[in-house]
Amino acid sequence: MAITGTKNAYADITKEKLCRAPEFISAKISPDGKLLAKVGANEAGIANVVVLPVTGDSTSFTRLSSFTTPEIVQFFWSADSKKVLLLKDENGTGQLNLHGFDVESKEHISYTGQFTGVTAKVIKLSPSKNQALVGLNDRNPHFHDLYLLDLDSGNLSLVLQNDIYAKFLVSDELEVVLKMKINEDGSWTVFLKNNDVFLNLISEEAFQAEFISYNSSNKVVYFLDNRFTNTNQLTQKSIVAPFQEDVLGGQDFSDVDEVLFVQGFPKAYASYYTQKKWHVLDTSIQKDIEFLSQKVGSNFELVSQNLVGNTWIVSNSIPDKGVYFWMYDRDATKLKQISPSGTNRPESYAKMYEMVATARDGEKLVCYFTIPKKYDKAGYVDKPIPLVVVPHGGPFKVRDKFEFNSYHQWLASCGYAVLSVNFRLSSGFGKAFVNAGNGQWGGKAHTDVIDAIEACITRGLTETGKLAIFGGSYGGYESLAALTFTPDYFTCCVAICGPSNLKTVLGSVPKFWEFTAKALSDNTRFFTKQAFITSMGGNPETEKGAQYLEKCSPLNHLDKIQAPLLLVHGKNDHVVPEKESKQIYDSMKKHGKDVTYILFPNEGHIFGSFANKVMYLNQAELFLSQHLKGTYSPSENKLIADSTGRIYN
Repeated sequence: MAITGTKNAYADITKEKLCRAPEFISAKISPDGKLLAKVGANEAGIANVVVLPVTGDSTSFTRLSSFTTPEIVQFFWSADSKKVLLLKDENGTGQLNLHGFDVESKEHISYTGQFTGVTAKVIKLSPSKNQALVGLNDRNPHFHDLYLLDLDSGNLSLVLQNDIYAKFLVSDELEVVLKMKINEDGSWTVFLKNNDVFLNLISEEAFQAEFISYNSSNKVVYFLDNRFTNTNQLTQKSIVAPFQEDVLGGQDFSDVDEVLFVQGFPKAYASYYTQKKWHVLDTSIQKDIEFLSQKVGSNFELVSQNLVGNTWIVSNSIPDKGVYFWMYDRDATKLKQISPSGTNRPESYAKMYEMVATARDGEKLVCYFTIPKKYDKAGYVDKPIPLVVVPHGGPFKVRDKFEFNSYHQWLASCGYAVLSVNFRLSSGFGKAFVNAGNGQWGGKAHTDVIDAIEACITRGLTETGKLAIFGGSYGGYESLAALTFTPDYFTCCVAICGPSNLKTVLGSVPKFWEFTAKALSDNTRFFTKQAFITSMGGNPETEKGAQYLEKCSPLNHLDKIQAPLLLVHGKNDHVVPEKESKQIYDSMKKHGKDVTYILFPNEGHIFGSFANKVMYLNQAELFLSQHLKGTYSPSENKLIADSTGRIYN
């Protein structure tokens, strides 16, 4: 039987357009300031890199890479501005290979192609020599040995064989400055190069601490520190006696969100409660912050700068306009947009609103909601409409922000109000807020989501009987928890790559691993197994801990399920194994419950294939329309013809 859809009132905002990797994902300026390396995707969603002169138009480019599969994870310039380096994932497995491309000859060097099953890391690129310090876990999958890489010859020389340290801080001269060891209790011991102890961090402090940069000229380490405060503060500490330490800045209401460095020195930092706010450390940069805040918005991010720091690439993710990139000439105080306006008309995007909800125990929850344009009355509606809550992943080291959100726009275009909640466990609001969620998976972290929805009901946005939840990773767990721990609250649920049994998930978690903070970001998020044990509230190796994890696992409460469930998973998921969804599906089918399962054999924790994204979003849109009565616009068969997804009803 053919499936028919309801006409979407905003046909120019489609799931197909929103889920396709954009033609302009990110850009970086070369150290000499003459070239731009731009990463963007084609119609099939496959990203590659091109290079163009900063003075030319966007059509005068040179294509460097010609990958036919996703996805590029990070990219970098060599010191001589003649090579672009790319870290690329292999079939969603989290295994990363390092590639190099010569700008003039287009020669391609696979720097780590001789290794199999390796996750390569770029620890540091030299700003003065064509060298990089890279990490390879070919010998020990848990630890990265350090190698000096010659970018011209591709030669790799072992610098440090490592069976102890989880992270390193490296100087511009590619010398190890700090070595971080994670102890069994989750605390960190930070060593200097000579193995003297630089810092000891208890687990609650190490959880959010981050070592950012080292300045060789003054022998100072810059790091985010919460040893003596609730929120992260920007701190500097000398690595030589008497180890002088100073707090440079910080706020009481939120962690430091970003630090802006110019030529190795911190010039400003940003806090982020409901929106980003910049704080100047050096008055020489005051005019730049004020100019950019006025022209592109205070939520801007510094993406890249040339070696002398007078030309910046900045971006801003604007909720109702999309993501934009500009080149900023500091000397002339001039701004030039370098990203296209996009394929969607910005005037069709719905507005996002901030809201601070109060949990039942008084905890403040920073939330963001979006209303379909046709219903939006300055943040209110004439009568309640269906609402979809989209809990974020992580759950720690992640938070929702006031920015363009493709899920918000897609779901709003289908007629739903959309809600994102920074429940306890979310980072950015201090260690007390994160720690308040420890042991509260399926508990207070879940009721925070309910309480935020209740605030939307009080506002008149929605009402009971018109509620759905749609989450991935930890958000997938939250969707399953919603289905089992509050079975009569939601009309339907979508869970993507969600943990269903906390004990078995912890059994497959490595000692630590790292992800980029967002697409092509230089910033990363670092997770440890002990942090997850603390967060989940139980050690699976102890009887008491295992019992608690079983109690908090949705798999053990499937008899309570009343609402329909759509499950989505990638077979290659190295973070949450595919069996976490399969065992839910098998049990629900056995007991005659309403469940659909979509499995992608060639995907991991994050889906890279455009066809696969279209396929699962098409099914999700149909699923939501059947239960929440929003619009459904069937995707064209030719768009999903290449999908590997298998649907199990």
